[in-house]
Amino acid sequence: MRTLARLAGRLLTSLALGIGWLAFLAVALLWLVEKSGWLTALVRDAIAREAGSFGADIAVEDAALDWFGLVLCVEGTTLGTRGDAALLRTMRLHFRLGEGGGIELERAEVEGGHLRLSPALFNGIEGFSQRIAARGAIADRAGGVPTLLVRDLQVD
Repeated sequence: MRTLARLAGRLLTSLALGIGWLAFLAVALLWLVEKSGWLTALVRDAIAREAGSFGADIAVEDAALDWFGLVLCVEGTTLGTRGDAALLRTMRLHFRLGEGGGIELERAEVEGGHLRLSPALFNGIEGFSQRIAARGAIADRAGGVPTLLVRDLQVD
């Protein structure tokens, strides 16, 4: 009986140690992706891919993970030459785990910057919204439409 208990204890200890090492490696990998600039490049490419005709004119200064929640912090997103069409100083994208196990956008917070209203901007937004509607991305969401909170954004 003692041998069986000792064997079970060793097995559980080894299992916990293995899970701990896997968690450590996952955190180390995410840290490397963030600090190397790969995360910023991935975020910029994802935004550009979804932005359609605006994609070529988008730049992202920095992207970082909030390690205590499912939050992506994006700094210095610009649209147009030197951000003349739009500059979003700080975006915090809050995610949640969806029903199917995927990650869904729950809330987006934008703080600081400016937005210049123009026919080109409205055409780009219209094309973007048509692509989203065609995919049915919003209609299929059980949690509803994500919340957008905007602070200190100058609109010209």
